[in-house]
Amino acid sequence: MSRIGPALVAVWLAGCAAGAFGMERAVPGQPFGDFTLPDFGGNPVTLRQSLGARATVVVFWASWSPRSAEVLSDLQIFYRKHGRGDLAVVAVNVEHETWDPSDAARLRTYLDGEGVSYPVIVDTDLSVYSGLGLTAVPSSLLLDASGTVVEVLPSYPELQRVEFLERVLVALGHAAAPPAPSPPVVPGYTPKGKAATRFLTAKALLAKGRRAEALAALRDAIQEDPGYRDAYLALAEALDVSGRQEEAAEVLHQAESLPATQSKTPN
Repeated sequence: MSRIGPALVAVWLAGCAAGAFGMERAVPGQPFGDFTLPDFGGNPVTLRQSLGARATVVVFWASWSPRSAEVLSDLQIFYRKHGRGDLAVVAVNVEHETWDPSDAARLRTYLDGEGVSYPVIVDTDLSVYSGLGLTAVPSSLLLDASGTVVEVLPSYPELQRVEFLERVLVALGHAAAPPAPSPPVVPGYTPKGKAATRFLTAKALLAKGRRAEALAALRDAIQEDPGYRDAYLALAEALDVSGRQEEAAEVLHQAESLPATQSKTPN
């Protein structure tokens, strides 16, 4: 389960006002607003002047978030191979609600440990983070060449991270767009009724950042088939990403009581 830093609790509430900081919320298919933030040395960096020729990934991260280390490391691999041209990566630190300049040296050491060589800037009061309506750390945004949002990935869940990185490759022109998903084919459990269809609908909604609708689809899948373990696991992870850890733990407990078999394609 992901761990949410206490400094962001107040920010979640402040972020409920979409226009509080003059920025639109990050929504796939919509142009991404511009912002200027300082690097660790206090030098201003403007996003629009930092876009890649084909794609840009903006990742909001913090050193207290275990999944931040994973996404920073994975993006470094992409940046080393495709960056400084087609791909731009901009890492925005959201360490605290109020920036402490004394953290700069510690965070540089942290980034050196992850091998990060792409630009890193600081959201000193979390105004950009909250203005975008983000609710998880890390949160990763994929922009196309024009700066339009392609994907929004809250946290860095294992179920969606591979798909997100594949979308980066598609944006760079190094892979074809993936086909529509199909139910996992593993001998074992066959979901009943329309449970598998609703499960796949939820995954597609999660990939588009439409979390509330995805949660509803996953609950529908479980209602359709109370024995569908994969749906419980996906619901637990989606709740965790949403900051609803107690509910996630309860759903995970329910999943653990079911047989550890995966789904196969229904007839």
